Amino acid sequence: MLVAVLSLLPKAAPVVDFPQSDKVAHCLAYAWLACLAASAWSGRAASVRVWAVLALGIGLEFAQTFVPGRFFSLLDMGANALGVVLGWWLGMRMADRLHRLLGR
Repeated sequence: MLVAVLSLLPKAAPVVDFPQSDKVAHCLAYAWLACLAASAWSGRAASVRVWAVLALGIGLEFAQTFVPGRFFSLLDMGANALGVVLGWWLGMRMADRLHRLLGR
């Protein structure tokens, strides 16, 4: 919900400002969402939820065309997708490590 709200608010001043800082923010936000999905569920359930996170990133990027001060960006969409891939990988590794620690 937080990612959706922040994505659809009119453009605000960035908290940090360096070249491509918004791409880093996109990547981190979607990595966090995908990591949660991949580590909280397993197998097909995790895959479906991670794909839903990717669809959210794509959909919100299109929705930004209707928000004052926001615009559609393929680079932002790419940063979202990269974040999803990284988060999925990290979430699966975390879940696997937890299962091994618990002896499952």
